[in-house]
Amino acid sequence: MITFEDIEDFSSFIATTPEELPSRVLYILEQGLGGYRRGDYLTALEKGAEWLFEYTSKHQPLTGDILSKGKLFLYGRPAERWDKTNPNDDYYFNCGLEINNFILGVYRSPIGRNPDDANYRDNIEKGNVNLTKKWGKPTVCEERHLSLPFEISQSYYGRFDGLNIPESPAQGIYTRLLPFPIKRPWQSIDGYLSKLRLKKKLELLHEWFPDCQPKRKSDPYNKLMIFLDTRPTLSGKEGDVFFVKNHIQDGVIYYIRDGDIDNLMVLIEPVEAIDKYCHHVLMRREGRFDFMPYASRFEG
Repeated sequence: MITFEDIEDFSSFIATTPEELPSRVLYILEQGLGGYRRGDYLTALEKGAEWLFEYTSKHQPLTGDILSKGKLFLYGRPAERWDKTNPNDDYYFNCGLEINNFILGVYRSPIGRNPDDANYRDNIEKGNVNLTKKWGKPTVCEERHLSLPFEISQSYYGRFDGLNIPESPAQGIYTRLLPFPIKRPWQSIDGYLSKLRLKKKLELLHEWFPDCQPKRKSDPYNKLMIFLDTRPTLSGKEGDVFFVKNHIQDGVIYYIRDGDIDNLMVLIEPVEAIDKYCHHVLMRREGRFDFMPYASRFEG
């Protein structure tokens, strides 16, 4: 975890309102400049944490209460090096939220590309939601948040894209302990099993979820993806891992405890369980949160 002091040491600016932003950063955000469209952080700064976490407070009251009272800010500094083909991308910045003496990373997509935005559905239908390019061609990000129960989807993906507990002010692509941002992608189930040397267990998943296999053997299992990994270092067997189906978006959350895929479980009270777990993390409670009162054995 990092603190506000770490942010101060790293940054050339810290702004809690658009008026406090360096003129160059404000211009980049207003114009959507850079190698990719910047997130709509101006709206977040203008409306504040209470607005940003409104749905979290509604559906996840323990977690939402903490988040909505946090200090929301944008921070960063001029980029020392950047892609010369995108000379407008000359500032490095992130959105942070200070709570309980540590910093959360908060991601927000460009305006019109957050599910709560008025024209989001039009952009989905036009294939404009994700501007990430793969092999030079635009790709559309799957609406993976719809695989979750509505309350969880709206709480963590309606106005922002998941949360992060960064290990450095630069943040990077890796996310820890809280619901993963979709655009800092969820992990496919085969990737998780492979790191534990349990890839042979995919045969079980083929039995339980007959349509889960990718068309090509070399492709990841994007139909079964992890949205929450409670292992502090995202490694090893010990910890609770949760995945959903993306090809059948029925809101069922599957639970693997300590790498024991043979005894797969499901969350029976997922909304309450995720709220209490996130509250446990944000309050920096000691020990491991117990999901077992909210779990039942998967019957296949």
